Amino acid sequence: MAAITQVFTISWAAKVLGESEDCVNEISIELEPEERRLAVCDLAEDRATDFTRFGIGNLAELVQLYKSYPDLLPPLPK
Repeated sequence: MAAITQVFTISWAAKVLGESEDCVNEISIELEPEERRLAVCDLAEDRATDFTRFGIGNLAELVQLYKSYPDLLPPLPK
C-alpha cells in the first residue's frame, strides 16, 4: 500500500459531497480506521476527523446508502 501523503478535513469532505458538516460527521462515525477515517490530534489535545482520498470514497458510498434508504436509518442532520 502506498504511503498516505494527504488527508482532507471534514469541512472539505462536506463541500465535495454537497452535504453539511454535521451530516458528514454523523455518517462518518460508521467508518473504521481501515476505511481511512483518521483522528488527528494537536498539542492542545484537540481532535479533528480527517479522511484520506480512499476515505472520502467510502464516505461518499455511505452518504448514498443513507439517501437510498432513508426509512431504515435515523434522520440526518441538515
